Amino acid sequence: LPLGPEYQNVQDLITKAMQQRPDVRSSELSMKIAEWQIKGYKSGYLPKLNFEGGLVSNGGYLDRLYINGADALGPQEPVGRALFGQVYGELDLSLSWNIFDRFYTRTNVAIARIYRNNAIILNENLAVQVSSDIKEAYNDYLAALQQIETSRRGQFAAAKAFEVIQGKYNVGTATFVELSNAQIVLLQAEVSKAQSDINLALQKKIIDFYIGK
Repeated sequence: LPLGPEYQNVQDLITKAMQQRPDVRSSELSMKIAEWQIKGYKSGYLPKLNFEGGLVSNGGYLDRLYINGADALGPQEPVGRALFGQVYGELDLSLSWNIFDRFYTRTNVAIARIYRNNAIILNENLAVQVSSDIKEAYNDYLAALQQIETSRRGQFAAAKAFEVIQGKYNVGTATFVELSNAQIVLLQAEVSKAQSDINLALQKKIIDFYIGK
């Protein structure tokens, strides 16, 4: 059977492929990453404001304490207070601006732009390749449908011809050779119909593969 109505427009198939094929999504992601890399390297032209903070606990809890061989461990505070009773924090705010970086930032931005341009070219090439593959597969699918119809008519005609020759052979007006030839033609028509069925199924799978289904 032919494919459903969602397969009737080849441009819709191309759009669907561009939306759901993993290699296309990966290519688009590569372009986005390249754009973000350019922005990241461009930040080297700007001053940086850094804010840092942290907490430090200066405490301890002893299991045993020996001095000169004698147990010198006296009473201790509870574990929670001994370990976390001396917590202090620190905050750090700094401003820096690297004005003279020996063109390090400019070089990185230029390299990132090259990567971005390459990613765009690869994405465009992939889009052209996807479109070409789907159009070719769709034309092969339409040809397979036509082949189905042709082989079906050939099988019907061969079957009718065999029935006529068989009827003549049964009443003695046709020879065994004529009957054998008609049977061979019918067999060839059935083989052709089976091959066209297989080819149509294959073309369906090829289309589904190219659209990433």
